[in-house]
Amino acid sequence: VEFVRARNWQVDAVDRERKRIDDENEAWKSENSKGSAGYNPDKTLKSPTFQAQMNELYGPMSRFQGYADYEIPAATWMRGVFYFARGEPSDFEQARQCFVRVAGMLGEKNGLPALADAQLAENVTTGKPGSRLCYVILESGLAPSRREIRLDIPIFLADVPYVGAAFPALVYHENAVTGFTATHGNDSCESKLLTDMDAVVTQDFQNRLGGIIVATLVSSATKAAATYGMKQALGDWGAVAGVIY
Repeated sequence: VEFVRARNWQVDAVDRERKRIDDENEAWKSENSKGSAGYNPDKTLKSPTFQAQMNELYGPMSRFQGYADYEIPAATWMRGVFYFARGEPSDFEQARQCFVRVAGMLGEKNGLPALADAQLAENVTTGKPGSRLCYVILESGLAPSRREIRLDIPIFLADVPYVGAAFPALVYHENAVTGFTATHGNDSCESKLLTDMDAVVTQDFQNRLGGIIVATLVSSATKAAATYGMKQALGDWGAVAGVIY
């Protein structure tokens, strides 16, 4: 039941996440269309200064390559192991399909063990004897965490040319164990990466990042302009009230 549930979650995730992102973008467009003291976020987005800030903040994420359609290789691989271990004739082909799918997601470097599993499942379907197997799985490390980074960004308003804004950023924890060697008698086997959760989290973060940046710009510009207006009307007390708000 849990493996079927995980598969259904992955199938539904594509449409669910697309709808969530579209809803967020529409909400931010609506907020911007209401007007924010004449602020146009496109000017900020095209600013070389702002682009340099974004590249420095988010550039390191480019080293992570996520998986297609929100699929988690570990979940698909474990579903294949379950079908393979259950031993029913109809299950071996499902196991083979799972392993082939995982190998495709992992690529040539890390996908060889999954291809070997697929071959074992295919051998059984053709009447060849199966093999006794022992899988060793290591789950190590911490998922990325979020922090806020304050940047002074150009907003191109006459009265408030720059404003401080807080952008979300991912913090990666690099102290995890990255591999091991399993031995049995005189035989040994090097581990391969099954799922990079840093890449999974980063992919979801990047999918929403464009909307988050625009929303942050519009919100910061609106608040800065309002604070400036309160200062003009009420003096320093107005500025303090605006900052607190």
